[in-house]
Amino acid sequence: MALFCCDLFKLQCLKDLKQIGGEIENSRPIKWVYKLNYAQFIKDISQNVQSGYLVMISGKNKYFNIDRISNFIKEINNLEAAGLIICSNKVVSYLTYEVIEIIKQLKFPLFYLYIDINKENKVVKEICKAIIIDNINKISEKSILKDILDNKKLEIEFVEEKFQLFGMNINNLNQIGIITIEGFEDLGKEKDYKSKSKMDCICNEIKNVIKNVCVINTMSVITTIKCNSVIFLIQKFNDITKFEQILFKIDVNIKEKVPGIILNFGFGGACSGIKGINKSYYEAEQMLNIKRIDGVIGLTSPLKNII
Repeated sequence: MALFCCDLFKLQCLKDLKQIGGEIENSRPIKWVYKLNYAQFIKDISQNVQSGYLVMISGKNKYFNIDRISNFIKEINNLEAAGLIICSNKVVSYLTYEVIEIIKQLKFPLFYLYIDINKENKVVKEICKAIIIDNINKISEKSILKDILDNKKLEIEFVEEKFQLFGMNINNLNQIGIITIEGFEDLGKEKDYKSKSKMDCICNEIKNVIKNVCVINTMSVITTIKCNSVIFLIQKFNDITKFEQILFKIDVNIKEKVPGIILNFGFGGACSGIKGINKSYYEAEQMLNIKRIDGVIGLTSPLKNII
């Protein structure tokens, strides 16, 4: 999994982002954000751009020069930048047919974002946070969450350090969610899952969806797999509506990836510390058990009692 230009539109901080041209479906993965203002831009500092950088230009765009923009795009494309965002809609009138043709030929993603200059740094931070979460998810396959739920003897300093890598705090309020696969025997035999255990593949698919949705929403998450369930740990949500929207997105994306799958969701309350995580996990399991007894599946139980 990686963050690409096509994922930018999914970030809340970039809801007003518009694409001018170029190709985003097969774009380069975004490794970091490099922001420069107009005063820096006219000094031609493209040599500071590195492979995978998403470049943002801000400033007095009425002074933009077409030749300078064209050359800058060519140079940062040669340096394998991921894309370019120009932070104003005023500059669009300066982007002639020549520039459009250049980005079309290079297949280089070019965007504009009309935004208050005081909010630009916040946008940069949100994109960088999404990149960091994505990188953590890639390198942290062995989950600390599994060790906690298996009741292994863990030093609190070790757990705190691991949580910090995920951008989380063991001493803050965190809560467990469980997504379990119901009626597994009724699923069709998809050829994509023949090379490996079918259940393992589907659980990994679910885990990847959870991570992807969390990256897009710049949320930190820790996941693990247990039997036919995927367990995830997130920080306490104060906004129930947003939490429900994220869960709905996870549900929809999983069902798109694995047609015919029947999912059930269980959630525990928000607790702090290692014991708190186990308590939240117990509550999530109990919710699932009650739902099964009542014949209830999916995202049907109200969340207000656990948030």
